Amino acid sequence: MFSSSLVYLFSFAAAANGLLALLVSMGWRGDVRGGLFAAALWSGVLWSIGLIFIDLEAPWAARSLPLTESLRICIWVLFIGSLQVSNPRRLIAQLWEKPSGRMLSVVWVISLLFSVAMVLASIQASPLWATLLLLLIVAGLVGLENLYRRANTETRWRLKFLVFGIGGLLVFDFILYADFLLFRVQNNPLWAARGIVNTVMVPLLAVAAARNRSWSIDIQISRQVVFQSSIGLISGLYLLGLALGGYYIRYTGGAWGEVAQIVVLFMGSVFFITLLASKQFRSRVRVFVSKHFFSYQFDYREQWLKFTQLLASNTADKTIEACALEAIAQLVESPRGQLWLRHGTRYELATHRNMPAPVQALEANSSMVQALDQKGWVIDLEARDAGDFNPMIPEWLRQQTGARLVVPLLWQSELTGFVVLSEPHGGLQTNWEVHDLLKVAGRQAASYLAQARVAKELLVARQFESFNKMSAFIVHDLKNLVSQLDLISTNAPRLIERPDFQKDLLDTVANSVERMKRLLDQLQDARMPSEQAVVVDAYEVCTRAVASFKSAPVPPVLEANGSAAQEVVANPEKLERVIRHLLANAQDAVLSRQELQNGTHTTMRCPIRLKCADHSADQIVLQVEDDGIGMTPEFLRSKLFQPFESTKSRGTGLGMYESREYIRTLGGDVEVMSTAGQGTTVKIFLRRHRPVGIQ
Repeated sequence: MFSSSLVYLFSFAAAANGLLALLVSMGWRGDVRGGLFAAALWSGVLWSIGLIFIDLEAPWAARSLPLTESLRICIWVLFIGSLQVSNPRRLIAQLWEKPSGRMLSVVWVISLLFSVAMVLASIQASPLWATLLLLLIVAGLVGLENLYRRANTETRWRLKFLVFGIGGLLVFDFILYADFLLFRVQNNPLWAARGIVNTVMVPLLAVAAARNRSWSIDIQISRQVVFQSSIGLISGLYLLGLALGGYYIRYTGGAWGEVAQIVVLFMGSVFFITLLASKQFRSRVRVFVSKHFFSYQFDYREQWLKFTQLLASNTADKTIEACALEAIAQLVESPRGQLWLRHGTRYELATHRNMPAPVQALEANSSMVQALDQKGWVIDLEARDAGDFNPMIPEWLRQQTGARLVVPLLWQSELTGFVVLSEPHGGLQTNWEVHDLLKVAGRQAASYLAQARVAKELLVARQFESFNKMSAFIVHDLKNLVSQLDLISTNAPRLIERPDFQKDLLDTVANSVERMKRLLDQLQDARMPSEQAVVVDAYEVCTRAVASFKSAPVPPVLEANGSAAQEVVANPEKLERVIRHLLANAQDAVLSRQELQNGTHTTMRCPIRLKCADHSADQIVLQVEDDGIGMTPEFLRSKLFQPFESTKSRGTGLGMYESREYIRTLGGDVEVMSTAGQGTTVKIFLRRHRPVGIQ
């Protein structure tokens, strides 16, 4: 009775109905309509499995066919009835209140009872049974027609695919049973096509379920799945038509028929592959799917993920502005565009994509800019003649080939720029939804561009801050050099004839010139001096620092105590600079005390002592002691290590701050003890260097 191919046809029908029924059942939350919808799908699964086993010659399947047929149609009709009433929980009571509903209920019950009797009597088909099913089918079709005709525009959008899906099933069943009543025989081709029809109708029912959330059916139909399915359906129909055309050409082409068939099939395949690779064709299919299968034109989750991903995809070869333009353009699949940003009182082209760049800038007080700033609207250049924007559009934009949309970039109610987009692929119809999406994307892109601009300005500000900080330190070092040269010039009239003074003078000048050259190099490079640390002998560094004060009014004395070598890891130049700074401070303090005591500077040598000694097994200490003027407890506690705080009238206050910060980077610390009028002791604690393998 059935061909073996029916196994495959009804297997597809069972799988499709089963998958949708499973999704619906998992999302069902007790709604009557949703439950009937799921029950109708499960009855379709049961019916398809029964037909499969009939083809496999299972006796029980053939006997149960009338019951599965009746059950499937009865549940669909009952579901249609639930859509007609206001309270589906009182479905039977509300149907019984109307004469047509009472008649339908009687036919519904009789058809089920008669089907059970046929199963018990092992009767597979009966004219009376077919007549009862035809009555139910007609009642279901009439119910669908009334439901759709009475619905408003919004409700029709939700019911459209439901009517197509269930109506298609019922219409095909009507043809099948009408043919049986007319000819009293089963039409095998109709039965075979029935499996295909029941499979094809499932996607329509799935879309209908996704649109009717009031059934408490929580399923999501991906736009990408519908798009790929549409492409597959178009491909199948095209290839089917191509195959039929090739067969017709071969059948009617005579001796050249086979050659013509091969040529047609080849050329048709090449054309179709080219068509599938066309972005414009795929865009048109995507627009068609969005318009006819979904309530919103865009899959906002997918669009926003792609938008943010493109927005943050800047690299060394791709600027932030180019990323922003591409992210906005891809929302409407626009292949060309321009991004304009504000610079002062003008808007200048920041980047462009497959669109020629105009030479002139746009003034901030132009009509179009003010309209974008005040209204924040997306301007559709094709519709400008119907609106108020026509006189505002600049002449160069009117003449811009392919320009279609102008999108404002608003950040904190300020127009920071705008984007010009070309005609989208696929002929996208711009409406309020497209405009709203572009406006929101424009605000997000403007915020991102503003954040990037602020980050860049902050980086520049930090570079200036670093430069200024470095300049302050260099000024401090120059002050120390000037102090040394000043001491030499002060003592020169008295000591210039002495050979040892002459030698010290030349050494000091040469040393000062070398240090000033290094400072100039640092200033030109706009960076701090090298921080490379090496193993150095702290005693040798102290020796060089003391030697630079040989000609000072109060030359320091170096004392060593402890192991022969006190090795630390440091930058020798910076460590020597720290020690020289402490010795210079000691010089100033001693001279200030002498001035207070004697009224003038004298050559009386009050000792300044620099000690390099062991502090512990892991630390050494460099100690500078002076008998100078000292510091008050308040200054010592709150101002000593603060930048730009100094006890000296011409001091910068940076020396102690820089010294302590550097010593701390080495893992050490600075400790200061001072008594006003008596002197100061500064201790520098440094980690001792331990060679590898020595504990």
